[in-house]
Amino acid sequence: MDKYLVFYYACIGIGFLVGTAYLFIVRKKHGISIREAVMSSVLGLCASLFGAMLMAHLYNAVILFASDGAVQAASRFRLFGVLLFSPFLVKGIYAVGKKNADTPLDLYAAGTVLALGFAKIGCFGYGCCYGIVCEHGVVNRLTGNTVVPVQLIET
Repeated sequence: MDKYLVFYYACIGIGFLVGTAYLFIVRKKHGISIREAVMSSVLGLCASLFGAMLMAHLYNAVILFASDGAVQAASRFRLFGVLLFSPFLVKGIYAVGKKNADTPLDLYAAGTVLALGFAKIGCFGYGCCYGIVCEHGVVNRLTGNTVVPVQLIET
């Protein structure tokens, strides 16, 4: 496996662990049991993966439509799908269990932002998000272009 891809996935894993640690640190203050914190972390991870994959499918469909069927590199995950879709998924899962998701969802949101910060560092290391091409900046290893490192600015 490509060492840059390993770095990318490691950053995503570290981000998840930091987000989960945040939840466990503040859980007592908000009256959340250890069981609820574990459940929220697992549900959050599953919802995040699903949201990232859903966004990738939407992205791939738009690219396919815009390119008139020409073969393009397909995306497996789109990190911003985590922000767009996973809160609704977590809220829906809590609703099915007839539980109030407001406090866990607030804490989940803060943990998600922490996790995405680490994930964007992984994007920079891997080079999958190309940045803005410019005259002075860093060289993207996949394209060879000099770019502004947008991923680090987003972080």
